[in-house]
Amino acid sequence: EKEKTFSFGDRFWNHEEEESDDEEIDVANHRLQSQAPKEIATLGDVRRQLFAKPDKLIGRLKHRERLTEFLTNHLIKKESGNMYISGQCGIGKTATVMSVISEFIKQAEEKILPEFKLIEINGMRLLNPQKVFQILWKGFSGEKVSPEKAKKLLGNIFASTFKKSSSSNPKLPSKSPSQFIVVIDEVDQLMNKKQDIVYDLFNWTTTTNKGPIRMVLITISNSLAMNPKVASRLTAGNQFVFEAYKQAELEEIILVRLRKIEAFDRNAISYCAAKIAKSSGDARKAIQVCIRAVDIAEMEEGVEKNKEVLATPGKVNTAHFKRAMKELCGSDTDPNSAHRVKAIQKLPMHEKVFVHAVSEEIRLKGKSSAVFVDVCWRHMELCKKCGVVGEEVFPNEADLA
Repeated sequence: EKEKTFSFGDRFWNHEEEESDDEEIDVANHRLQSQAPKEIATLGDVRRQLFAKPDKLIGRLKHRERLTEFLTNHLIKKESGNMYISGQCGIGKTATVMSVISEFIKQAEEKILPEFKLIEINGMRLLNPQKVFQILWKGFSGEKVSPEKAKKLLGNIFASTFKKSSSSNPKLPSKSPSQFIVVIDEVDQLMNKKQDIVYDLFNWTTTTNKGPIRMVLITISNSLAMNPKVASRLTAGNQFVFEAYKQAELEEIILVRLRKIEAFDRNAISYCAAKIAKSSGDARKAIQVCIRAVDIAEMEEGVEKNKEVLATPGKVNTAHFKRAMKELCGSDTDPNSAHRVKAIQKLPMHEKVFVHAVSEEIRLKGKSSAVFVDVCWRHMELCKKCGVVGEEVFPNEADLA
C-alpha cells in the first residue's frame, strides 16, 4: 500500500492508490492542449484530441454561480460550511467544482480572496474509509497519525467546547492557513452501516467552531438519496442535484473536444448526442462512443499497420456511430441491452462484487491483469463496505477460486 502526497502552493492532495499513472496522464493532457495542431491530418490525431482534456467547461452556469456564491460567503465570513452535490456519473459534477475552485485559487494568490488551502479526497481510492480522517489531519497539520488518532484530534479541534488557552489542544503549524476547502469525491464510498464517518464530517462544519480551523466541505455523490442521519447535519438549502446533459450540450462537448476538426459528419454527432441524452446524458459515454467510431472508421480502411488514415471531412459517419453505439451501449432501441451488461446483471451478488474487485485492481494499479490474492482481498473489503454479508460468512480464497 503506497501513499502519494502532492502539494503545490496552497493545494494539497492525498490519494491512496497503487502505482497510479494519473500524474503522467495529466502532463500528457496538458501537452496535448498546449501543443494541439491547428490542422488535424489523421484519425489518430482525432482520437488523441478526444482523449485530451477540454479547454472549457460546457454549460453548468447556474451550478457555477451557486458554488461561487457558497464559497465566497464562507471564505469572506471565515465560517465553516457544507454542501452535498449529487447526480449520475459523467455529468460534470467534479469538473464543475474543480473549475470554480481553480478560479478561487487564482484570486487567493492575487489577494482578492482570503488565503485558503485545498484538500481533495477521492473515496474510491481509499482502501479503508477511516483513512479520510488521517488524510484530513495531515492536510491540516502536516502530521501523519493513525486514522483513529486523527479522528480524535479532529474531534478536539472542531469541538464546541474548544478553548484556545488549553495546553492539551492539538498543535498546528504556526504558518498554517486557518481556512480549508475540502472536496470529497465519491463520498458514497465512505458510507458505512453506522453512517458515522460522513456524519462526523458534516457535523464538524455545523458546530459552533471556536478552534483554529474553518472547514468548507463539498461532498460529491452519484446517489440522489441521502441518509436521514447525515442529512440532519447538512445546512438547509445546501443540497443540489446536477441534471443529465441534454442533446445540445453533448453536441457542444463533442465539438469542443474536436476543436473545429471536420472529420466527423455533423449528422453523426447529432445522432450520438441524441442517443446518449435519451439514455443517460453521460458525457464520458458520448466521448467513448466517438473514440470507438474513430476506431471503426480506421479499421474499415483496411490499412497496413502503423499507417495513418487521413481525417478528411465527414470521414467518420453515422454508420460508424451506430456500430459504436451498439458495441458500447447495446441496440438503438434499448441502450442498456449490451450483452456484457446483461450478463453481469444476471450474476449472483458475490460474482458481481468479484467482477468489480477485478476491475478496481486493474484500474488502481494501472495494469492489464490482476493478482488473484489481491482481488480476493479487495473483494472482502468491498463486501464490508457494501454490507453484503456478515464477516463470518465471507468467501475465502478457495471459495472464490
